Amino acid sequence: MNKHYCFKCRAKVDYTINEKEITSTYNGITISFNGKEVTCNSCGGLISIREITNENVRKGNAKYRDVLGIIKIEEIKEVLNMYNIGYKPLANLLGWSEVTIARYLKGLMPTKEYSDILKKIKNPIEMRKIYNANKNNITNVAQKKLLKSIDNLLKYDDINTLIVLNYFVDKVTNDYDFSITLSKLNKLMYFFIAWQLAFLNYTIIYDDLELSLHGPILKKLTSNMLKIGYSEKSYIHKNIFSSNEAPKKKELLKEEDAKVLNFVWNTYGKYENKYLEYIIYNHDKAVNETLKNDNKIIDKDNVKTYYKSIIDKKNIVLEQDEKSKDDSILIPI
Repeated sequence: MNKHYCFKCRAKVDYTINEKEITSTYNGITISFNGKEVTCNSCGGLISIREITNENVRKGNAKYRDVLGIIKIEEIKEVLNMYNIGYKPLANLLGWSEVTIARYLKGLMPTKEYSDILKKIKNPIEMRKIYNANKNNITNVAQKKLLKSIDNLLKYDDINTLIVLNYFVDKVTNDYDFSITLSKLNKLMYFFIAWQLAFLNYTIIYDDLELSLHGPILKKLTSNMLKIGYSEKSYIHKNIFSSNEAPKKKELLKEEDAKVLNFVWNTYGKYENKYLEYIIYNHDKAVNETLKNDNKIIDKDNVKTYYKSIIDKKNIVLEQDEKSKDDSILIPI
């Protein structure tokens, strides 16, 4: 067994390492964390082993950052990696001293203000804003590398999904003058897929339908949105993706596809997200079949079969007059 010097015994002794809850106070903030304590097997006194002390310091530092909401060293490294940028160019871009981020990487704790900025730029949309404002602070080479990284993170190449997504975002903005949450947008996309399958026997949206806590979501779309800093409760505005990735022209769709878009918007667009969630979970048999089988992926064939049955029983036609909507469609059979 390894031995270590005990100052009380004045000799190298056997020792025991125990797990212990350690409490510490720093700047008036008291924290507790699971650390390790080393005791001498001869006298029972405490022994200081550098590796274990350093581990306790790291754990205490991480806990202290959690309490204050301060960014962790690993998160700062993640920012540098995701944007393929060095710590000096990033500091320059943010208008800080070149050594600032280097010190943070060595363990110096950022102020809350600087921490919040570093957390904020984990969202590529926010990083693009800072890049546009401060790009002259960094070299041309660093500019090109950073812009490429931002564009890659914001890239979303499912053009059909983007056309439909932007149609709904535009309709909310133009008809009601407010933004739409990602959660409601997902529901409208789900209804578009469902009614397109029912009316036309196909869908132009190939993303998987996944069941989340608040209803159906498009798996790839939502994953991409989460990656760039959105949540299901986030409000979606125009131009959330790069301009070359976000076509807005509904004319790119076939006439029948555009009719389905109008049908879905006229039927569901004006209703609150919570009400649409209620309708789906209480009346949508395709969703309930997914729940019953303890699945996450919603079978599009089941969606198609169910919504076709609604068309047949309620004699629904795609040519729907905007001024004479049939609200009974809202409550499926």
